[in-house]
Amino acid sequence: MKKLGILIRPENTEEENDGYFQIALQNGLEIVLLDALEPKCDFLQKCKKCNGFLLTGGNHNDWYDDMIIDYALAYQIPLLGICQGMQSMAIYKSGGDTVKIGNDSHHLAKEKRHAVILKSGRLRDIVGLDQIWVNSYHYEMAKESKVFSVTGYSEDGIIEVVENKEHPFQIGLQWHPERMSDDEVSQRIIKRFITLIRYTK
Repeated sequence: MKKLGILIRPENTEEENDGYFQIALQNGLEIVLLDALEPKCDFLQKCKKCNGFLLTGGNHNDWYDDMIIDYALAYQIPLLGICQGMQSMAIYKSGGDTVKIGNDSHHLAKEKRHAVILKSGRLRDIVGLDQIWVNSYHYEMAKESKVFSVTGYSEDGIIEVVENKEHPFQIGLQWHPERMSDDEVSQRIIKRFITLIRYTK
């Protein structure tokens, strides 16, 4: 059975983690818990077991984000970054950090959506659209991305998508597709992610 490594951040609740677990459980993948509180050597050994990585949402970037991204890039492993996970991908190797938006324009009620404009790249190819509608639960943003290409923006110019254009699926999303299970676009994204994991050695 293929293994999906899921980052367990200390600030996340069981309910928040369950949404990530469902991506694996509904698609026949074994979950490897990458616990941010365990020693780095143990964390790395777990990374070596994984056929794909889910870089979860949260409220800050730390060494465990970089270790997962390092490993995914080095061994060409599928990587899906969600919310903080996307921000961690964007600031990877930049020497910078995320910044506060300064208002709650991107921390929407559960039923609200905003538009994301997609540029040429892997994600636009996957969903087949130039614009999609997404949920939004963040107060901070990445201002630039050094290693990954920026391929999606909100209408007010905030980075919403980063990706490695040289890999079939190493993509970061500023929103939460796992909370939009009935959404066709979210289903396409997760389906492609799972498909690539299944073909990873």
